[in-house]
Amino acid sequence: CPYLPGCKLYIDFYPVRNQAFSQPIRLKVEISHPYTPFTNSQALKARVISSHPEINIKQDSVLCLKLFDRRFVERTLIKWSPRSEIQLRKRVMKHLSKHGPTTSPFFVTRGILRSSSSEDGVYFHPDFCPPTLWDYTQHAIISFRPLWEREVYLYGTMLYQAELEAAIYCQLYSLQGTRIPHLYGFVSVRLPQGIVGDDITSRIPGLAIEYIDGTTLEGLHVGQNVSEEEAEQISQKILTTFREIRKWRVMHCDVRRVNIIVRNSDLSPFVIDFGSAYHKKSETEEEWAILAAGVHDIKDARDRLEMQGLHLPSPLVTEPDASSNGFRVMNQRIESSSETWRKKYVEPLETPVPSFEIRKDSCGREYEWEYPRWRIKEGVNTYNFTDF
Repeated sequence: CPYLPGCKLYIDFYPVRNQAFSQPIRLKVEISHPYTPFTNSQALKARVISSHPEINIKQDSVLCLKLFDRRFVERTLIKWSPRSEIQLRKRVMKHLSKHGPTTSPFFVTRGILRSSSSEDGVYFHPDFCPPTLWDYTQHAIISFRPLWEREVYLYGTMLYQAELEAAIYCQLYSLQGTRIPHLYGFVSVRLPQGIVGDDITSRIPGLAIEYIDGTTLEGLHVGQNVSEEEAEQISQKILTTFREIRKWRVMHCDVRRVNIIVRNSDLSPFVIDFGSAYHKKSETEEEWAILAAGVHDIKDARDRLEMQGLHLPSPLVTEPDASSNGFRVMNQRIESSSETWRKKYVEPLETPVPSFEIRKDSCGREYEWEYPRWRIKEGVNTYNFTDF
């Protein structure tokens, strides 16, 4: 693996919001730490050895490289092998001998695909939008494709993933640096053994992202490295971040404790890894509302915080179920909560004995309609099922 600590990479850097550079900027970086195991990308902590005076990445600064190297992507059914690479290189050489270089402007996705109407099996499409990464790493049907073709499709998918994540960072530009890391720009790692004139064998796409020196949510423990007050402040900032992300028409779709980093210097939380995210493109507001209704990022964040013991969730607004049990569900939920939670948010009510009344449904069958035994304290923040 070329991504071990101490390894040096030569990369072409493309600033994401600076049009002054018509050519990429050459940078040299040294890998400090690879975040393994690799999944759908390769996240690397890297130190900049040589830089350019006119960009915001200085020499000796630390950044996070997120590379999309098809060779090391997590695969279940279809493993990368030297044999598939040999087949791919032969196919590329055949194409180059007939059609010339395949190198395209950076991040303009192209694929060399088989075509039933072409004798040499070469076909260009500038708007190639590949299937999902899962299809080409997990799905058994793809195993019937030639080895070289799988690698071409997977390379196209890697480009698509990088473009998608960069687009989401740009859509969340107002949150960069405070809620999510800065996106500095695109990178392309040059492979010395690659075929000249071909991107697939000679370049690895990726992103240069701000490095956050901190601890993931998994590493925070109340009473050890954070106080109860600090934990609640962190929790509220995280929930606010996910609300802001949703407001900018983005769904994270992968809310896990490892995807939230709390900076060591000031305990500011940052949401990372938008590789599974989805953002509003051409959908109408009505279509977007339907899509967003099925994704519960805020609820998932609240559950992760509660699971980690960092957050006492606000009470859920509960209406009585007039058709059957009254306030039984609310009573059971409150009474199954911790004593700390009850002291903070609710107070007991005086209820008659027995604490229910017998009612009849529309069919004349009797059931117990339960009175509330608790009420939410005045001034306490609450949430409802729409705050997802």
